Amino acid sequence: MIKDDRYNKRNTIVIAMIWPIMGLIMALKHYNKFNTKNIILVFCVLYGFTFVINEKMDGDRYAERLKNDYGKPFSDSAFNEHITGLYETSLDFVQPLINFVISRVTDSHHVLFAVYALVFGYFWLKSIDFVNKRFQMDRNELTILYTIFFISLIPIFNINGFRMWTAAWIFIYGALHVVVNKDWRYLLISLAACTVHFSFLTANVILILWFFLGNHKWVYLSLALITFAISELDLSVVRSYAQMISPALESKANAYASDAYADNVAQLRGNDVWFMQLSPILTRYLLLFNLLFMIFVSTKKKLPKSELNLLSFTLLFLAYANIASLVPSGGRFVTVYSVFAAILSIILVSKYYYSRLDAPYRLISLGVVLLSVLITLRVAAPSINTILFAPSILIAFGYDLAWPLID
Repeated sequence: MIKDDRYNKRNTIVIAMIWPIMGLIMALKHYNKFNTKNIILVFCVLYGFTFVINEKMDGDRYAERLKNDYGKPFSDSAFNEHITGLYETSLDFVQPLINFVISRVTDSHHVLFAVYALVFGYFWLKSIDFVNKRFQMDRNELTILYTIFFISLIPIFNINGFRMWTAAWIFIYGALHVVVNKDWRYLLISLAACTVHFSFLTANVILILWFFLGNHKWVYLSLALITFAISELDLSVVRSYAQMISPALESKANAYASDAYADNVAQLRGNDVWFMQLSPILTRYLLLFNLLFMIFVSTKKKLPKSELNLLSFTLLFLAYANIASLVPSGGRFVTVYSVFAAILSIILVSKYYYSRLDAPYRLISLGVVLLSVLITLRVAAPSINTILFAPSILIAFGYDLAWPLID
């Protein structure tokens, strides 16, 4: 058996070097037999290296800043301006730091996004591996379905929004260790997410609050249900509190909690086709049903401490996400909550699933997850370079071709 694993691992590495996409498929196939994370991570970096950008993307701004900084001395760089005004303008400095370091060497956005993919992919895969190892479960069809859902909620394609979504996985990875293992040292990692995106200051407040308050699932459930009923938040109050804390937060609040920004976000959401507007609603109610089901299970049998911790924290974070979603772009924290809820869903369907709900539950779960994954792939298609599916020799010479999968 060990010889077979070594043989398969060696073959997977060789195939990945010749034809990366086939190596990725084999790495996924043998994920639980031997360590294939590094192979998957290299493919993530390759995706970043061949990343297709256009002027409508956040990534276009990152690439433009790289070109502007290239060749400039430190004193004239955007990073220097960012650091000297850190207290007054912005709290997060990791992305500007990466841009600056790369600008000392090249102005190629291919290198920039390869590094983005390396950082993002590292914490993404570490979080996936934590769930896979910590919750050794029966791998039935529903478990596989919800695992795909968990992985695809914030996929590697999100490096276009590098700051927010990389910070999300850093926070999730740290929070999982804190919540599941009660390992307070990982608070440092979850707090490090604030250096990538400032908004995770509030998410960490929730994590620290749970850490000290402990498990009160009925209280947290009540808070979550109450916050569902809140339909409007006074944005001027948000800006006032931000002003009291620091000029940097005031600057961010004026940008993200302004009425003009709110109108712009509402307009963009209104332009989405009907099924893209429907998918988040279906996802939210399916995950809420799973949480309620998990609470029901907890009344019938004693859950392991790690599962009870995760359930309680997820309920508390749901209450926070409901309030945060009332701020323009704050709905992104609903996605972070969804990751924790998806992990609980994996535990639910692998350990506590009742067969009498089999037919309708399977059908609904399949429909909601499939729709979510298809939308994710459709949104990602403009950034996926078709050359990525070619043998490595063609990628080496054709990586600069902007040939998005959508075309």
